[in-house]
Amino acid sequence: MFFDARGSNIADEGKHWSDERLLERRAYFQLLPSNAWRITRGPGAHLEIYPVQDRDQAIYRCRVDYLLSPTKNTIVNFTVVSK
Repeated sequence: MFFDARGSNIADEGKHWSDERLLERRAYFQLLPSNAWRITRGPGAHLEIYPVQDRDQAIYRCRVDYLLSPTKNTIVNFTVVSK
C-alpha cells in the first residue's frame, strides 16, 4: 500500500494505492486528526487492516520520505493470533 501526499495537503488530498491481490480493499492508511497532533508532537498515522485474515501475517515496512530530513524506514512484524 502507498500513500502519496507530494504536492498536496497531506490530510485532505493524499492519494492511496494498494495491490488488491495482497490486501484487497481491506487496508487503509489512517492519519490522526490535526487536533491530536499536540499529543503526538506532529502528524501521526497507522495502517488499518480490516477484517484481518490469517494470510495477513507478514513483515511490513513503513517508509516516510521527508522534504528536509532523511527518509525513515520502520519494520513491523505483524502476527495474527487466531481464535
